[in-house]
Formats: sequence, C-alpha cells, structure tokens
Amino acid sequence: MKSAHYLSTQVHASSKKFAGFIDGEPVAFLAYRHFQHPHTRNLKMEHRLVVLPIRPAAGRRSGAPSAGRCPARGRSR
Repeated sequence: MKSAHYLSTQVHASSKKFAGFIDGEPVAFLAYRHFQHPHTRNLKMEHRLVVLPIRPAAGRRSGAPSAGRCPARGRSR
C-alpha cells in the first residue's frame, strides 16, 4: 500500500522553507510555494507544516519561538 503524501519527507523544490526554534532546538517547519492562478497574482500555498507537540513533562518554556529560514538552505534569518 502506498504511503500518504503528507507523510513524505519530500518538499517541492521551488518552495520557501522556514524553521521555528525554541532555545536553539527546532520545533516547527513550514514550506510554502507559489500558487498559479489565472486571475490573481502572488498567491502562496502552504506546502508542508510540521509542529512538534508540547511535552508535558518538560514544563513550560519561556520565550516565543523565533522564525527563520531553514538552515539547510544556507540562508540566515
């Protein structure tokens, strides 16, 4: 049986990738790409969103997550 597409680790080559970090630890990943539309320009479509669940035993973390370009792309925030 073929696995569901949303369980794949493949991300569209032209997508923009972002990662969210808390205390230097990656906790979220987002990829979006251009959505072609015959009448509207500059539409974007979310391609992949992954957020790790909160671990109750870890307690409450201080500070908000910071968003930045995915380090794998070689670009900084």
